Amino acid sequence: MKSAKAVTPGQSYWFQRHPRWTLFVVQVCSVLLALLLAEGAARLIFPKWVPDRQDRVNFWRYDALLGWSQTPNQEGRLNHPEFSVDIRINSLGLRDDEYPVERTAKRRMLVLGDSFGWGFGVEQEQRLTEIIEGLHPEWEIINASVSGYGTDQEFLYLR
Repeated sequence: MKSAKAVTPGQSYWFQRHPRWTLFVVQVCSVLLALLLAEGAARLIFPKWVPDRQDRVNFWRYDALLGWSQTPNQEGRLNHPEFSVDIRINSLGLRDDEYPVERTAKRRMLVLGDSFGWGFGVEQEQRLTEIIEGLHPEWEIINASVSGYGTDQEFLYLR
């Protein structure tokens, strides 16, 4: 059986020669281990937080200019821990009814917005734009809101 190699007086271990790197590596490994343990504990204690992607429809897609946009012709249910709503994205990629691209006799209003305009958490008929359109049937209220958009993305979309 081999015995452990003895360190001679002139020799030292790597961690003795590089104490800062050793401390850095130990800290990084400790943080990663803590995060891994926290993730495992969260999945055990709060099983409803674990993402369920089996029945999920992808309503959004990558967009080179805007970051993301809505995927045209998608339909499904958006399940969230606090609500569950039906989502329908039209052929133009808007969560709205189908409107002809050509102008009609009705006046039009384009609404740009974020999750409030998009109607995050409410059914389509409960959104502000649908309520306004119900009160003013002589108008076409086109909702071009996208959940998560900021003013910069709304401006780029408008252009």
